[in-house]
Amino acid sequence: MPIASGGTYAKIPVIPEDWEMVKLGKYTRIKHGWAFKGEYFAKEGKYIVLTPGNFFEEGGFKINIDKIKYYTGTFPVEYILKKNDLIIAMTEQASGLLGSPAFIPEDNRYLHNQRLGLFYDIVEEAISVYYIYYLFCTKYVRQSIISKATGTKVKHISPTLLLDMMVPLPCLKEQQKIVDMLLLWDNVIVKQALLIKTKKIFKKGLIQKFLSGEVRFTGFTEAWKFIKLREVLVYEQPTPYLVANKSYDKNYKTPVLTAGKTFILGYTQEDTGIFSAPLPVIIFDDFTTATQFVDFPFKVKSSAMKILKAKDEHVNIKFIFEWMQLIHYDAYDHKRYWISEYQDIEIKLPSKEEQEKIVALLTLIDTEITLLQDELKLLKEQKQGLMQKLLSAEVRVLV
Repeated sequence: MPIASGGTYAKIPVIPEDWEMVKLGKYTRIKHGWAFKGEYFAKEGKYIVLTPGNFFEEGGFKINIDKIKYYTGTFPVEYILKKNDLIIAMTEQASGLLGSPAFIPEDNRYLHNQRLGLFYDIVEEAISVYYIYYLFCTKYVRQSIISKATGTKVKHISPTLLLDMMVPLPCLKEQQKIVDMLLLWDNVIVKQALLIKTKKIFKKGLIQKFLSGEVRFTGFTEAWKFIKLREVLVYEQPTPYLVANKSYDKNYKTPVLTAGKTFILGYTQEDTGIFSAPLPVIIFDDFTTATQFVDFPFKVKSSAMKILKAKDEHVNIKFIFEWMQLIHYDAYDHKRYWISEYQDIEIKLPSKEEQEKIVALLTLIDTEITLLQDELKLLKEQKQGLMQKLLSAEVRVLV
């Protein structure tokens, strides 16, 4: 049975006889939050205003507290969220976030703003709040939400449209069995993500010790030299390597890069204007000073960057890149930083042999982190497949 979705359909498998297809609104309600005023946002405070940008996926969707806004103004107390309240992103603040659900992690800390929906009046005798949560993690429900959404540049969904969706529903005992299995899988994913985070922290501590000269390999006693980045790096403008067609597809060959966290924006079929030598290089965002290490051919999206290359054979560019990760630089003005300021930053440089020894150790750790990340990706894919099958009755659990 398909879910009607504004003229298109998000197909789901036919459900068994002991399941039912019901409107979500039969067993719950959803309400918008309050319009908090930007003039009262602050870097510190008691209450945090949540937005869809605070959602991230790690063993299910969680609340990201790395980038938060505090609220110092007055507001109605009913918009203070409680622990285990289930909220949903009603605005596509970033790609893929529309319709994503999350549970509130603690009492009297988070505020419910107008970009989020809050599930309330849930008929607990008929539907589990965790079952609702996992429904909104499935592809067929999210596709239905996207197809129902309104707006051109930014997509929105209303409580009315969400509550009008038809969803598959087993008995409460089977819901709980399904939830238990998926929670177990989520716990494995969270532990894997924590292991990756721990490895990254370990690597950062190791970098600080080695790159400061506090710890050195046996046999190296030569003093390190202070040099400016422009003495060991030269730059090339990215203009010849700009992508023309932004219709990306994962089946295409050449990655399109940005120096920011996204890194690989997509893959292009363009076979000209590809940067391929010399490799590796560092790509440097001229406005934010963000960096990425690149050891494969690529194209770029924006001209607002520099392609940094080793000036001569006495420099290991991976060593320089790792040094740059320790530089705390406040890019407060909208200007190009490499030529104006950043290239004059000083770092300490050992001999080429000692550089390569340090890089070899860090590369081993990077390889381990990459393997762990690949395992995490596989776990998420396996969980997504299991979730799809469980919540569509393709696979049944014993009750």
